[in-house]
Amino acid sequence: MFWIMILLILACNNPMFIRLI
Repeated sequence: MFWIMILLILACNNPMFIRLI
């Protein structure tokens, strides 16, 4: 759960981060 929250925060701050996954 913890890592999922971090990914969501990074995704909100960096829209391009989602495409990197």
